[in-house]
Amino acid sequence: HHRADPEGEIAACQAAFGAGVLPLYLPARDGLVGLITRRYFDYSKGFPPEVGEPAEDDLARMTEARNELIEGVIAESEDETLMDRYLSGEEIPEDTLIADLETAVARGSFHPVIPVCATTGVGLAEVLDGIVRAFPSPLEHVPPEVTSPTGEPHAGLRADPEGPLAAEVVRTAVDSYVGRVSLVRVFSGTLRPERPVHVSGHGLAERGHEDHDADERVAHLYSPLGANLREVPYCVAGDLCALTKVGSAETGDTVSSPDDPLIMKPWTMPEPLLPVAVIAKTRSDEDTLARNLSRLVAGDPTLRLDRNAETNQLVLWCMGEAHADVVLSRLRAGGADVDTEPVRISLRSTFAGPGRGHGRHVKQSGGHGQFAVCDIEVKPLPRGSGFEFVDKVVGGSVPHQF
Repeated sequence: HHRADPEGEIAACQAAFGAGVLPLYLPARDGLVGLITRRYFDYSKGFPPEVGEPAEDDLARMTEARNELIEGVIAESEDETLMDRYLSGEEIPEDTLIADLETAVARGSFHPVIPVCATTGVGLAEVLDGIVRAFPSPLEHVPPEVTSPTGEPHAGLRADPEGPLAAEVVRTAVDSYVGRVSLVRVFSGTLRPERPVHVSGHGLAERGHEDHDADERVAHLYSPLGANLREVPYCVAGDLCALTKVGSAETGDTVSSPDDPLIMKPWTMPEPLLPVAVIAKTRSDEDTLARNLSRLVAGDPTLRLDRNAETNQLVLWCMGEAHADVVLSRLRAGGADVDTEPVRISLRSTFAGPGRGHGRHVKQSGGHGQFAVCDIEVKPLPRGSGFEFVDKVVGGSVPHQF
């Protein structure tokens, strides 16, 4: 794309994620040049690209980037002699480099960058090839730790289709036709339709997600394909699938077998710090707002909903302004016409030091008169210890209503 800046984007990624971010391909004329394969992928005639030899100026331009990439990849190699052999001038085989690239990506220490243009299709073949040849399989990742609902540790899981069922809801969306759609990542076992499952969510009560456990029946399994859902007969360990009409499932929940229920450790997420007070424009919008809010909170564990009883405000705690804009746009897209208003703060005062007061009450208007003397002494308690009232009436009694 004429407005693209690959070098600038790579530099921004390196500034954010470190020196482990390096390109696998460089843009060249009507396509890409592969740094490992040293081949030119020509997209001038569309997708798929024609593969050929790069031009001399491309070879000269890619030399420094290729050396940096190879050194970063083989630094993760199990073969400790590989770096010495490379530095001595030996040509490292392509298969060896790709195997070490996969190891580096699996360890999370190396982040390959592939330029892609969605409008022209440039880079699509390279992304697919990289996923197949250079990205780790689920067998190379350690599954998350799980416990029983009572907190007892569970034996380590493996990406084994025959193992105990352990899956996680990684995303929740609401479709206007099929309702709630839960995208599930299966870590162990096999998820099958027409079977009951146990859905657990624990550890996010402070975010507004109360702990919950429920047995649900999965009627159908789907494979997401763009905006469509294709029905599939099963979903094995390492795969992703979509569930519909599982009412209790929220993002971050664990899906397991009712015979062996499991709970995964909740995600570690930063605390939302930006409050946004929302208000429905009309009374008819209030019901729509309530429905949409429950869907949003179920699908976004970084969002916290606070119904402040003291200020009578509905406050959404967001991660930042961009997050708040997304939340508000989703509320409005769901049919709720909402406005924002300034967040009201409940200010409280307390005594900075000790003090005392004296009061005298005399009233005579016929019949029994009124007379009272009152001494009040105040002093601060340690912060957070609450309020304490001590009655020191001496030599008399105060009527209950006073």
